[in-house]
Amino acid sequence: MNLIIPSPYKNENNRAYASRVLRSNIMTLRLKPGESLNEIELAHALRMSRTPVHEALTTLQSEWLVDIFPQRGTRVSRIDLTLVKEGHSTRLLLESALLRDVAGKIDRSQIQELMECMRKQNALISHIEDSVDEIIQLDDEFHRMMYYFGGRSHTPGSRCAASSPTTIASATSMSPRADAISPASTASTASSVTISCSASRMMSAPRRKSAST
Repeated sequence: MNLIIPSPYKNENNRAYASRVLRSNIMTLRLKPGESLNEIELAHALRMSRTPVHEALTTLQSEWLVDIFPQRGTRVSRIDLTLVKEGHSTRLLLESALLRDVAGKIDRSQIQELMECMRKQNALISHIEDSVDEIIQLDDEFHRMMYYFGGRSHTPGSRCAASSPTTIASATSMSPRADAISPASTASTASSVTISCSASRMMSAPRRKSAST
């Protein structure tokens, strides 16, 4: 298990720290879709007891990043490519209309706010493994500003464009798990995610979904 383990933030408790570290490693595919997660091994790697690790995994389950099977184990959720395409299509329609609304209407100070947000994101790309949560938060803020400047502050996306650090797609379906995808498909998807993260929604496509044992 080759994890990237950054230092804890000041006043960050063990559960939050474990959640952040595991989330980052899942989002950057160091922990691969379908990979088994052992609480004892994770606790040892993070230098903490099993309790906060267990709590972190429960948090990540609610974010669709891990699947927990009672008495059978825990593993990284697989990527549902159908939801990736669905989320991409939805965002393409919504955000294309948003850009048409905004174009030529925002003032210089608003443009500067957007550029500053992008600058902060670009500054983090070089050490993305340590900065997943921060990039997603900045990306969410960028989209919130775009919706606000476009007069769509009541649109759901304006409140949280990426929904949460869990999203690798915009879809939120609760339908049954997707079939496993091939390593080649996983690699292709990961590459697409890495490319798109610097431009718009870093980790908002594809979303991870439940997988059977």
